[in-house]
Amino acid sequence: MTRIADIDLLTPVSLSSHKKVIEAAMLMDKHGVGSILILAGEGKLTAVMTERDIVRGIARHGVDYSHQRIEDVILHAPITIHSGRSVGDAAKMMARHKIRHLPVVDGERLRGLLSIRALLPFIKDDVPFDFQD
Repeated sequence: MTRIADIDLLTPVSLSSHKKVIEAAMLMDKHGVGSILILAGEGKLTAVMTERDIVRGIARHGVDYSHQRIEDVILHAPITIHSGRSVGDAAKMMARHKIRHLPVVDGERLRGLLSIRALLPFIKDDVPFDFQD
């Protein structure tokens, strides 16, 4: 069984929760990523913001949404996984929560970001369920 600690994690792009949604979109574009970690205070992970979050926010609330502060529009706590868990656990968690990016932690310490793409080589061996169900 492959552990998450044995996989190369992405170095996450992050932004303060005090910044505006448009700044998050610009940062994603600059770095060519589909999500960023939102940090508050002294680097505490508070959320993961995705391109989908931004598009849906604009669709529901209009273009003014992009000028809102991130902390005013992101209301959910981030879903994280411990680095000692298995690749199968991560794949199940991503499928259950319908997410493609998962922050990896050791206690309070952020280790990196796991993408569904990084899991693909391991899924056949480590995931004991059928994704087509």
